[in-house]
Order: sequence, then C-alpha cells, then structure tokens
Amino acid sequence: FVKDAGIMRDSSQGNIEQTGATYDVAIVGQGFFAVQTPTGLRYTRDGHFSLDNNGNLVTSQGHQVQGDGGPILITPNDGEINIAPDGTISSVVNGIGNQLAKLKVVEFPNPSAMTKLGANLYSTTQPATTSTTATVRQGTLETSNVQPIIEISHMIEVMRAYEATASLSKSQEDMMRQAINQLGRMPNA
Repeated sequence: FVKDAGIMRDSSQGNIEQTGATYDVAIVGQGFFAVQTPTGLRYTRDGHFSLDNNGNLVTSQGHQVQGDGGPILITPNDGEINIAPDGTISSVVNGIGNQLAKLKVVEFPNPSAMTKLGANLYSTTQPATTSTTATVRQGTLETSNVQPIIEISHMIEVMRAYEATASLSKSQEDMMRQAINQLGRMPNA
C-alpha cells in the first residue's frame, strides 16, 4: 500500500546553464545566498539578480542581496563587473580593479529543515555559517534538479503498483463473498 509519510525536499545540485548575464550567479555545491526581505533575512539558491534604480543588487522580487558587509551597491561608474568563484565582486575602471563586495553564501547543518516560503525563499532558525565549500559562477543559473521524464516514469510505477494492490484486494473480497455464499447454502447438520 502507498502511505503518505511526509514531504521530502531534494536539495541536490541542479544543472548549471550559461546565460551570459552579468548579474546571474549560480552556486556550485551546498549553500544559499542571503537576501534581506521586509520580514527579515531569508535564503535562496535563485541567483537571477539585477540592479534596482538605486544600484542595489536585488533578486527578481526586489529583495536586496546581502554581501559580507550588508547590501551590495554597484554604481554606473563601477565599470565592468566581475564575480569571482569565491563570491568577490570587483569592477574594472580604466584598467584598475576595485573590490566592491563579496556575496554572502551561507550553509546550514540541516538544509532539509528549512521552511519554504515561496518565491524561491527559505527561512530557518538554524545558525548560518559561511560556506567554505561552495563556489559561484557568474553568467550562469542553476536549473531545477527534477528530471521530468524520470519522475513521470516513477509515477507510472506507483500507479501500476496501486492498481495491482487494488485488484488483489478486490479479488480477496470476491473470494470471501463466494465463501460466505457457499457456507450459507450448506445444510445444517
């Protein structure tokens, strides 16, 4: 029989796709970007960032992406932006490199215990630690780790198992009904 025992979140790495966009950043390995929302600090793996009108690096929903020193500000005068694998954001103006900020990439002891809030955001009461194993890639985004074809085939397997179990259960009920009918027809001795 199928028993719904709970929800499990698969936090394995998804595929990395090249976008070429300057502010798109994918995390390779375990970790989350820290973002500031109206309800407090939240975490996401969605690295589709852009600049708002004030030059703040923000998520698709407009939440400020956090660096090690707070919100990340990039001005039009900063020139070409580069994001290193360790999350360091630097600019090159007239051949001179300047470090602007460093993305705050954190990890948690138990990522499965994080609460999903929607819009690719998570919250947790666990203490965040700076990730020492994760790297970031500029100009890329992480795609879903779900493989639809495989998941559909798993659903078909479950459906077949359910149908087989239902058929067995019906067969057993029919046998019981026949046995009761035959016992009811027997003369009393």
